[in-house]
Amino acid sequence: MEKDGKTSDDTAYHTGCLILPWSGGRTMSDDDVRQKAKELAETIRRSDTYMEYKVQKERISAQPELYEQVNRYRELNYELQNSPQTDDLFDRVEAFEKEYARFRQDPIVDAFLRAELALCRLMQETQNIISGEIDFDLHRGQDDCGMQ
Repeated sequence: MEKDGKTSDDTAYHTGCLILPWSGGRTMSDDDVRQKAKELAETIRRSDTYMEYKVQKERISAQPELYEQVNRYRELNYELQNSPQTDDLFDRVEAFEKEYARFRQDPIVDAFLRAELALCRLMQETQNIISGEIDFDLHRGQDDCGMQ
């Protein structure tokens, strides 16, 4: 209803909420959104990027010792990237890169890390698209919607 009590053909006034055009003329419930998220996950699982990641993960997992070394490399890299800015950070990064340069030249290691990075970027881009399309004022540094 309009403010003056008259009805409107505008779908934004139907049952007090906006009717989304892709929803078949109805609003989407939280369960509908969750179902669409599952469908998106399935779409990602069928993507070339994900398929390549799975091939490379299987390939490196066939060599448990090498896979363990990759996991250690990933842990150290993560710690380094998330460490506080200090005067010696550049030196630590340089030392890390030098220490693992030969390791990264292994074709199996390199292929896995490239495939993993491609999948991470796809996931980040997907999240950025979703976040960018939603009018939601999440304050910088707040990644848990204020939940404790």
